[in-house]
Amino acid sequence: QVFPLRVISSLLNTNIADAVGRLPSVTLERDEGEGKYLQIRGTEPRLSNFTVNGVNIPSPESNVRNIKLDVMPSALVDRIEVVKTLSANQDADPIGGSVNMVTKTAGEKPTISLDGLGGYTPIQNGRWLDSFDGSVGQRFGEGKKFGLMFGGTYDYNMRGIDDTEPAPGTGSLPSGTQIAYVTGQDIREYQYYRTRYGFATSLDYRLSQASTFYAKGIFSDFRDFGDTWVYSITPGNPLTQAGGITTFDNTGNMQYRHYIRRPDQQIMSFSTGGRHDLSSTLINYEFAVSRSHQYGGFITTQFYNGPTGVQFNLNTSNPYIPQFTVQNGVNIYDPTQYSINQQEFINTHTAELSLQGSASVARRYTVGSHLGTFEVGFKIRNSDKNNFSNNPYYANPTVNMSLSQVLSPFTNSNYYGGALTLGPVSDYNKIIALVDANLSSFTTNPISGPGVSYNHLQNDPTDYSGTERVIAGYLMNTISFGNSRLQTGLRFE
Repeated sequence: QVFPLRVISSLLNTNIADAVGRLPSVTLERDEGEGKYLQIRGTEPRLSNFTVNGVNIPSPESNVRNIKLDVMPSALVDRIEVVKTLSANQDADPIGGSVNMVTKTAGEKPTISLDGLGGYTPIQNGRWLDSFDGSVGQRFGEGKKFGLMFGGTYDYNMRGIDDTEPAPGTGSLPSGTQIAYVTGQDIREYQYYRTRYGFATSLDYRLSQASTFYAKGIFSDFRDFGDTWVYSITPGNPLTQAGGITTFDNTGNMQYRHYIRRPDQQIMSFSTGGRHDLSSTLINYEFAVSRSHQYGGFITTQFYNGPTGVQFNLNTSNPYIPQFTVQNGVNIYDPTQYSINQQEFINTHTAELSLQGSASVARRYTVGSHLGTFEVGFKIRNSDKNNFSNNPYYANPTVNMSLSQVLSPFTNSNYYGGALTLGPVSDYNKIIALVDANLSSFTTNPISGPGVSYNHLQNDPTDYSGTERVIAGYLMNTISFGNSRLQTGLRFE
């Protein structure tokens, strides 16, 4: 017996993953606070399927098949359907379950909807967010046969995160005593300025109350932009430990890096088809084209030539916020003591185009007092995906380029409520200008092994193009017994 479970969710003004994550048996994998991938009934994200108006949507990412759902704004959605069981008329890949996002269509009455949302958080000297969306729809003509619905949404999120990442480990004191201590710590500052916008439209024409032609489209763009500044503390060798205080020798060091997030992810889909209910026979057919792509990634500059000969003490009286303090007077946040040793640029593009066609015929019947439906259908889907990666690495410049030359005016004196200190941070526009002016001083093709080019080692394995073609057909019978249904089916794929 098969009991498909369909849950319809009311939506908040957020990305689609956060909306679906409110449903029973659905959890989220989050990325910096936002819902990213769905996990249905405890299965991993790649075992679930995501569709828009029943159409498979290609992933904008290069290394996964599942959809990164923070690309999709929930304001374009009329409802979400979650099916947690398999049936013959569904694709074979959703072992965990299937999520279908249904966009809005015109109703019998004219519709106008406008929403706005604003917010503020005091973290990092104040960060703002705002969001706007609206939709308008109406039916026209004699008998209101023609329907049109259009919706749009925009949101901007200046998310900020203070983040410390200690690395717990074990080691030995000079006496040979084994101890547990923090072997290193990152002092991180994340500052995002994410933009998400999209449009959805629906057209339909009723030949009769039982026969409809339709066309639906959706477009969404997510610019996951931001800066990340990271100071890394390596304390050296432990000497003593007592009362939550660990002392170290003077072999500690500091490093700094700055990377910017520049992924621009886009999803679009268009479908057209018809539905004809001919008394005892239901006919459906549809053709769809979908495309996704992603540009950019994480451009990184390493200032790994930092202060050395530092003697630290470690205070773990608050185990959630370990505190390293300098004991020998070294200014670990002197920007003149940090210099660039490596630069990585990003030139990456992933794109996938998917064509899909399907048709089905269902026949209703009765056996005594029991209602039944016999359905036959087929689907064909062809997807072409390619990924191009040319991320050049530049290393070991002969010109000294220090952090003091590229400083940003941004400071955060209340980092972790003042319990920890964030050093001066860089402005990435200044970094790019400085690196470009001295590009000839870098080693442009560093070697990572005997005769192995680091650039080729990192980039060549990720260049690919491929085609996936799925042809499927199915037979399915459903018969009702009171409040229960018995469903049997056979699928070829």
